[in-house]
Amino acid sequence: MRILDHFGKKPKIRQCALAANIGYCSGKMDLSNYTFLNTRPRKQAAELTALLERLGSTVIEFPLLEIVPCSPTAAESAAIAQLKPDDWIVFTSANGVQAAFSSYDIASSFDRGIRAAAIGEPTAEALRKVSFAPGFVARESNSASFAQELIEYLTLSGHSEQRQRRLLLLRGRSASAELPQLLSQPGFDVQEIVVYDSAPPRPSVSALKKLHRQLGIDHESSNACSGSSGMIDMIIFTSSLAAKNLIEVLAAAGTLTAAQQMKLVCLPAAVIGPRTERTVKELGFKTVVSAEEATVESLVTAVRWHYRASTQGQPLNKT
Repeated sequence: MRILDHFGKKPKIRQCALAANIGYCSGKMDLSNYTFLNTRPRKQAAELTALLERLGSTVIEFPLLEIVPCSPTAAESAAIAQLKPDDWIVFTSANGVQAAFSSYDIASSFDRGIRAAAIGEPTAEALRKVSFAPGFVARESNSASFAQELIEYLTLSGHSEQRQRRLLLLRGRSASAELPQLLSQPGFDVQEIVVYDSAPPRPSVSALKKLHRQLGIDHESSNACSGSSGMIDMIIFTSSLAAKNLIEVLAAAGTLTAAQQMKLVCLPAAVIGPRTERTVKELGFKTVVSAEEATVESLVTAVRWHYRASTQGQPLNKT
């Protein structure tokens, strides 16, 4: 069952073979008693919703950011046009792939022999969907591991010593500065182009009031964590900005008191990525379930483990 705050078509269910580790084909509906708040961007929410619905969950979609492609400047177009066959374009997210191919002349770069590196399988899959196979896909999806793996790969593959090899990062405006710093090694010329912005949502007052009721924070209580009176059991964040935007949109509308925020952070949160995990913890959330890999399949696996452990009286943390 799904509750839509925004109209959209019912998503297709992924084939069981693609998500065997979650056990969709086993017939187990072990999340049938739970309701989740899916905060992913509107165009990306369907996959996560479908995975959770397949396990019997109720999912409320409430996008907390939207992806807005940027328009290329003359300097950015020139930087792309000047890439040589020994250079690489680095994609750090599926959003970056989609924005780059929708607004920038990336296809001609690959026609000239420039190759692409992808940080993680979801980014690589986004490249394949636009008919370009990545030349390098990191095993890990965090910046440190990606930088180390890519530099090792490029160093071993060898290149002309007459010029620095250019690494052109196509990323979002809110991306961390960590990756370009890690890639700035001798022999590499690292450049960046911001190809998309993350715009905050603009929900109506009525939508915010409805969200208050669903979260169970529409009234204050003396014991914030005594148990939620709302229908949502867990909030899912797949980016730091989404987590920040939840607090900001409620606060900006004047609909979130300090006591209500204390009650909000008592709800469990599920996240993808160490950066999102840090942000959610900094916001005060008491229980944070983190995916081992940067995929929605891994996220759902972590959520299932969390509830299975809690119902069996086991520790909620694997480590």
